[in-house]
Amino acid sequence: MSMSFRPPTARDRRRSRAAAIYRRLLHGRPFVGITGSVAKTTTTKLIGDVLAALGPGHASGLGGNAGPHIPRAILATRPRHRYCVQEISGHQPGALDTALAIFRPNIGVVTWIGMDHWKAFGDPAGIAEEKRKMVSCLPASGCAILNADDPAVLAMAPYTRARVLRFGLSPAADVRADDVQCAFPTRLSMTVRHAGVSLPLRTGLIGEHMTHPVLAAIAVGLACGVPLRECVRRLDGVTGRRHRMTAHPAPSGATFLLDTRKAPVWTVEASLRVLEQARARRKIIVIGTLSDYRGAAARPYRRVARRALEIAEHVYFVGPAAQRVRKEVPVNGDRDLRLFETVWELHEFLHGRLGPGDVVLVKSSRVDHLERLFEARVGPHACWLTRCEVRGCCTDCKRRFVSARPEPGARTSSDAEP
Repeated sequence: MSMSFRPPTARDRRRSRAAAIYRRLLHGRPFVGITGSVAKTTTTKLIGDVLAALGPGHASGLGGNAGPHIPRAILATRPRHRYCVQEISGHQPGALDTALAIFRPNIGVVTWIGMDHWKAFGDPAGIAEEKRKMVSCLPASGCAILNADDPAVLAMAPYTRARVLRFGLSPAADVRADDVQCAFPTRLSMTVRHAGVSLPLRTGLIGEHMTHPVLAAIAVGLACGVPLRECVRRLDGVTGRRHRMTAHPAPSGATFLLDTRKAPVWTVEASLRVLEQARARRKIIVIGTLSDYRGAAARPYRRVARRALEIAEHVYFVGPAAQRVRKEVPVNGDRDLRLFETVWELHEFLHGRLGPGDVVLVKSSRVDHLERLFEARVGPHACWLTRCEVRGCCTDCKRRFVSARPEPGARTSSDAEP
């Protein structure tokens, strides 16, 4: 996967020095760092929801997780704040070194180790080694929050002086969930267990894979002195970050499940499983640009296409990479696989075809801006450019009101930015 981080400017270096000095003054409160291959942003948001029990604090949003964003998070933490929560990217070897030296977490969370950034590291062991720095830098008075369901994360426990709290579905987890229910439109619910206490929790999240961010947030709350019952209360009905598996009802009666920020191949199955377990009149899957795969691109795309056809009656691939699944188009049968070069073409095709009870899963990288398929159905939307340098979502972009059609023969990178 290619990532474009600009080199630090003189202003960035001045801000980093100021943040490093200021951080030393902000002692006596939790500084929570979150790293991992997936779920950092959702976990960060939920930790902020739990730690609000301590009073005002700073929790990073979608503004960034590397480079100048780390000093900004420190400088945004005021003396009156009771905590600071920041996701930190380990996108290449050594990426965590400077960030951790400035941020100096006393609580470190590691979500999952996957194949994000494999081009930079070469293998999962290199990725795990980089992420492990999050726990190895913790003080003895701190706490490492580790995913008990990921062996690569669990293996980090001996590398820290800090107390270790494990979360997950495993019986070995200190903060554990069972009785997990999540068949959409039902939202994620579970029984949370810790130290012999069991409490029911019903969230507003979608999908079983959201269980781990919930448990990680509870574990952080416990490490910071928030009682289990208060952690659960803070997460009752909680929702996730927009466009990271969130539901959006359309005027036609159809519901869009938008998961359009990242699409590493190894994570696609979790999104597809949400639709597989869902209750719906019709199931429809839209796939955009995938990332983080080895070798020829056709193989992972075709594998995803075959899996999608097992789940949904209608599967639509969109973008220049769509042609890679042409050989998977069924010759006959009740399954429909169609390929579209641009989002505009798919938008026009879907007009009048979606109705009450339909559930449309949209899985893509942010470079595709496939949230437009929903946005254009609920309000004014005029921009259908294929190539766009805006890293945010179309919902927040003023350009969406400026009429623009796809460029002829436009191409996007097949290896999307995260």
